[in-house]
Amino acid sequence: MALLAAQVQDGVNPTTPVKPMSNPGSWVTENDYPALALREEHEGTVGFLLQIDASGIPISCSIARTSGSEELDERTCAILVQRARFSPARDAKGKPMAASYSNRLSWVIPRSSALPTNAGPTPATTGPWMTDDDYPASEMRRGHVGSLSFILDVAASGLPTACKVAISSGYPVLDQAACTILMKRARFAPARGPQGEATHGYYPGRFNWALPDQPQDKAMRSHSAAPNMIDLVVPSVPDTYKQPAEAKVTFDPTGRMDACEVTRTSGAQSLDSFACQQLQRLAVPGAGASSAPDKKDGLYTISFRTDAPAKP
Repeated sequence: MALLAAQVQDGVNPTTPVKPMSNPGSWVTENDYPALALREEHEGTVGFLLQIDASGIPISCSIARTSGSEELDERTCAILVQRARFSPARDAKGKPMAASYSNRLSWVIPRSSALPTNAGPTPATTGPWMTDDDYPASEMRRGHVGSLSFILDVAASGLPTACKVAISSGYPVLDQAACTILMKRARFAPARGPQGEATHGYYPGRFNWALPDQPQDKAMRSHSAAPNMIDLVVPSVPDTYKQPAEAKVTFDPTGRMDACEVTRTSGAQSLDSFACQQLQRLAVPGAGASSAPDKKDGLYTISFRTDAPAKP
C-alpha cells in the first residue's frame, strides 16, 4: 500500500501556490507496487520534487530523499509524472506560472489483500483423459490434425460443468470431440478460496490431436495444463465478461516486469487492465518462460469471480 504524507508546496514566489487537482492519496495504489520490490520485501519513504509547468502538468521529477530501493524511487517518479495534475501556480496578476511541488510517498507492503488470489482446480487423476481410440473416425480418414486450447468450468464438487474451446484446432469435429470427452472423464480436486474452502474455478488446458505414425500404434493423445493460471476475486463482474483473459508478461534481466500485453480479452476492458495490474505483483520470472537469454516471457491465464461463481 502506498500512502502520501503531509504536503509541502514550493514555487518561485507565486502569489497562489500550485495545488493538486485531486487527492494525492489517490495517485498511487497498492497495485502499483513494483513486482521486484514486493518479492524482495523492500519498503521505504521517497521524498520527491516535481517541476510543474504553467498548465499544471509535471514536466520532471527528481528524488530528494531515496527510499533505499531503486525500484521504489523509479516507480514513484514514473507514476507521479503520469498521474499527478495540478491547478497551476499564479503570479500577482493571476497569470499561470511554472512552479514546483514536493512531497513524500511511503511504500508499505500490503499485508492482506481485498482481492486475494486462490488456488485453481487440479486434476484428480494422473492417467490420460483421451487416447487414440477416441479419435473421430471421419477426421482420421481425412487426416485432420490440430491443437486446441480449452477452458473447463469446474464446480466446487470437482466436476466440470462447461467446456469452452478458446483456440480452435481448425476442425469443429475435433473441437467438439475434445469437449465431449473432457466433460465425461475429467475430474478435479476443486479450486480453493481464501479460507481453503472448495469453490468454483477454471481449468485451462491444451490438447493435441495427432495421427499415429502407424495405424496399429496406440500412442496416447497428449493434453497439458495451461501454465500460470491465476484466479482473481473482484467486487463485481461486468456483463460483458465472456471468458478468462490471457496475458503475456515480459521481464527484464533484473526480474522487473517490462510489459504486460493482453493477448485475449476477457470481454471487459476494466478486468483486462486489472489483470495486468495484479500480474505486476504476482508474475514470477521464468514461469512458462521462453528461452530468450535476456528476457523471459511468461504466459498467464486470468479468471475473475465474485463470491458467487462468475460466468464461464
